[in-house]
Amino acid sequence: MSPQPSLTELAFLKNRLLAHFVAVRTWFAQTRRLNASVAARQTKPAHAGFIIQ
Repeated sequence: MSPQPSLTELAFLKNRLLAHFVAVRTWFAQTRRLNASVAARQTKPAHAGFIIQ
């Protein structure tokens, strides 16, 4: 067994890391959007949301 990882192992790790990074970014974006909509709902009257949309 060689101490150096093979190219397939490196590619696999890179893909795992990339997928994880994308998932985290997506989750952050969704959370930020959710928080923004909740904050907007709390500060404005109920009918203002339909006007903005």
